[in-house]
Amino acid sequence: MELIRNLINNYNYLQLDYIGSHPDVSFISNLIINVTISLGLITIFYLLGSKIKNILLSKNSFHEQEIFIKIALGYIFVGTGLATFGLFSLLYPTIITLYLILVILLSFFPLRLLKKNIKELNKFKKLLFNDFKIHRWVFIWITLFIFIGILRLQSPEIREDQYHTDLPVQYLKNHTIMLPSREQIMVSQSPQLAEMSYLISIFLGSKETARYIHFIFYILVLSLLYSLSKEKKYKFVIIAPLLLATTPEVIRETSSQYTDFQWIFLFLLSTIILVKNKSLSVKLIALSGFIFGGMIATKLWTIAFIVVPLFYIAVGSLKNRFKIINHILIYVFGLVITPSIWFLRSFILTGNPIYPALMKRDLLESTVNLGLFNYLTLNSSLLSLNNLKIFSPLFFLGIIFFIYKFKETILILTKVRIFLFFITLTILYIFINYPYGRYLLGLYSIAIIIFSLPLYKIVYKNRFIKYAISIILLFMLTYYLISSLLILPYGIGLADKNKYLTRTLSRDNSSYYDFDHKFNGFIKKNDLVATYGIFGHYYADFNYIDVNNIFDKNSISISLLKAKRVTKLFIKNGDINWFCDKLGITDCEPRRYNLLSYYSAVPYSGSSYYLYELK
Repeated sequence: MELIRNLINNYNYLQLDYIGSHPDVSFISNLIINVTISLGLITIFYLLGSKIKNILLSKNSFHEQEIFIKIALGYIFVGTGLATFGLFSLLYPTIITLYLILVILLSFFPLRLLKKNIKELNKFKKLLFNDFKIHRWVFIWITLFIFIGILRLQSPEIREDQYHTDLPVQYLKNHTIMLPSREQIMVSQSPQLAEMSYLISIFLGSKETARYIHFIFYILVLSLLYSLSKEKKYKFVIIAPLLLATTPEVIRETSSQYTDFQWIFLFLLSTIILVKNKSLSVKLIALSGFIFGGMIATKLWTIAFIVVPLFYIAVGSLKNRFKIINHILIYVFGLVITPSIWFLRSFILTGNPIYPALMKRDLLESTVNLGLFNYLTLNSSLLSLNNLKIFSPLFFLGIIFFIYKFKETILILTKVRIFLFFITLTILYIFINYPYGRYLLGLYSIAIIIFSLPLYKIVYKNRFIKYAISIILLFMLTYYLISSLLILPYGIGLADKNKYLTRTLSRDNSSYYDFDHKFNGFIKKNDLVATYGIFGHYYADFNYIDVNNIFDKNSISISLLKAKRVTKLFIKNGDINWFCDKLGITDCEPRRYNLLSYYSAVPYSGSSYYLYELK
């Protein structure tokens, strides 16, 4: 009933917000720019990765995963190169331009090698078309849900954690990634490999392209799962991309500028390299570790997963104790290389190479303790109702069929190496504080491989089950299609975008926006706006600074804001008197400020927003 009410509400809002039958012409041009930059960047990752792979692993063939390994290598090297310039405060337009030209030249030349790349891509495309004829039912449903993702990608950005693009903007403005920060969400000094790709798109003039890059990695994750199904023992994995594509949490993420699909792609690729090969050579272990390190450089909290491949490698080398130590050292060396520049940056800025993990830090209004026991705990909410909502209905069918065909399924799974990965990762999740939402996608990305086996066995043998699942998928597709179409007009200029974002972003997600056109008109190009209670600046086209980066517990005043050349103050959830009382500011005299504008989010939420001019 809640889903139906959502559709009805969105329809009623669209009727009120509809402004015309002719789409905004700029939508088409922006779409072309976003697609061109994002596809161009992935192409460069692939071509440059091909060169790197040929140098480091010329004699190794990875068959269906070859393309993905090359993309991963290119992604890691290009992003690390930019991070190196940022570490030395060299992110100037001229240097970035020269760097991008060099990367393009290295990627495309010599031209004779492009034929080999084109042949490799055509081979994979032919493989897809051949399997489409065999697995038509699976491919059609996956394609339909990808289409839903494309539709949602055209709607305005509304997700939280907008720092994924906010920080690259600041790096470009300040020409460095060495920006000390005391913001409350404590993310700016963590590894940000994916954000380096977003920095390129922002440098080229399109922040929106970050969402398209993230979406392409979603397609890469689906394709990588498919590639595993070409292994004889893993042919059942053909169902896994469908489980992922029909996951509500994943569907929501397809339209965001997050970085989750990047780290999931690297995690799965690193895992597949280990589990698909009977014997683990030094080069394979090093490569898997290197790519795993790319995941850590993309999302630091995944560092906890290191237990899983290390245990797998140790079990695989039990017959030779020397090999255990040797292989583990090689793997650890490989995974440390990739994020090392980010660890160095964190150490210089905070004294902790894996900031904010294992730290106790005094912030302006609180003390945050992220010690070891903050992470090691019984994850009692792992199977809570709210968490169950984020998984695909087909995933639960897979679990049911797993229980129903338990003996038969277990006999098969014990013969595939990824089952050990799944068991180890599940145990890890039980005892680590990754309790909700996107944090569960690490376990889920492996679990869908495991539970696609019983689903595969029954769907391909029982036509009635296939029809029943089709009905479930049809209901899901219908809901998401209608929901996406009701939001699409706001992205293409047929409905009032400001009304939609005012309504959506004011629902306590801590984002700045020009709510009801109340604020942007008062903010000039040369203004520096201090913000309080705001953590997302995706729509902030002006210079801003969080008050946490100005104040500390021993120095809080309006005079200090003025000394830092702040001209405006933007507050969420209270007026300036509330702000001063909360922070203990004593020089909040009326002569020092002037209220410029105010917005109340009622009835959407209880939030309120105030913009002041400082005199």
